[in-house]
Parts: sequence; C-alpha cells; structure tokens
Amino acid sequence: LYVSLRRAVLYVLRVKRLLGLYGATSVRMAATVSLWTYLPTYYSRAFPEDAVAFSLSYALGTLLCGAASSSGGGYIADA
Repeated sequence: LYVSLRRAVLYVLRVKRLLGLYGATSVRMAATVSLWTYLPTYYSRAFPEDAVAFSLSYALGTLLCGAASSSGGGYIADA
C-alpha cells in the first residue's frame, strides 16, 4: 500500500487528534533525549569521585529500563 507523503501530512493536519498526538510525542521525545544526553555530564561534574560507580549504574539502568520498556510496549501492542 503506497501513500504519498503529501497525502499523509494532509491527513494528519485534518485529523486534530493525530496532530495533537504527534505534537505531544515529539515534545516528549525531545525532553527525553535532552535529559539523557545531559545527565552523564551533570553527574560527572556533581560527583567527580564516583565516576565509575555512576557509569556502571547508568549503563545498568539504561539496559534494564530499555528492556522493560521494549518488552512492556510489545506486550501492550500485542494485547
């Protein structure tokens, strides 16, 4: 099924619920990326003596939360 980009954009602009949903998702993703990009810099400056401990906990947290998020999202999508 082929849908042109122009047609898809016009559809999203016409259906206000989709426009709000895409807008909210974009803002949420921008905030998430900003936070997770700056967080290691902040903690390395705030707690320079615990750099190794922070690195390990950051990596472990990213691994576990990412896996839980992917698994939970897949479960919800399949339900």
